Amino acid sequence: MPVAPRTRIRLKSHAGLSGGDRIGYVAPPGHSAVVRTDFDHASGELVQVWSKTPPTDGTDWVVVWWPGNHWTWERESDLEFVDTDPNTT
Repeated sequence: MPVAPRTRIRLKSHAGLSGGDRIGYVAPPGHSAVVRTDFDHASGELVQVWSKTPPTDGTDWVVVWWPGNHWTWERESDLEFVDTDPNTT
């Protein structure tokens, strides 16, 4: 089932944990997200690897924006839908 952009979600595994539920927003189709973190031997630092392609095959992946400007790929089955923002502009 396609998820509408700007849908507010939370990870099912985090629901009810102390510190409040972590709420994120589904990104528009075609948005990239972090798929992994690698060590850059040239700089000696950790770097994030971004992709517009989900980390594994399947059509049940969506990009989610989390507070702190973090973008991740999440499976729809791992998400609990809170509501959809009616203002899509």
